[in-house]
Amino acid sequence: MQVLFFIRESRTMNIDMNLKPQDILLLLKLVALGKKPWSFNKIAIDQGMSSSEVHAAAKRALAARLAVKEGENIRPNSRNLQEFLLHGIEYVFVPERGGLNQGMPTAYASALMHAQVAEVNEPPPVWP
Repeated sequence: MQVLFFIRESRTMNIDMNLKPQDILLLLKLVALGKKPWSFNKIAIDQGMSSSEVHAAAKRALAARLAVKEGENIRPNSRNLQEFLLHGIEYVFVPERGGLNQGMPTAYASALMHAQVAEVNEPPPVWP
């Protein structure tokens, strides 16, 4: 009976627990901060997001077990996050390749990565 109640409640509350790219951005920001105190508002300003987007990202990260709650604080679950970044992220956020387009070089074609990656015989990926 409790399971049915939760399913009905989650439908009425419109809970979306699918990970979004900004969730990973939040988690990497928390890794960079380490044990330093932070607030949803401060991270929202730093990342150019709204406080509600940061809060929703934290909820999704907790639901995915990529973060843990320690008292009032939310911290990245380092082991799970590392495993996800190494082995899972490519299956969750699949790029959609379109036709040839002009734009800003991304991925291995970016200025930072271009010197470290061998030349490939295909057009570089760009953000249109």
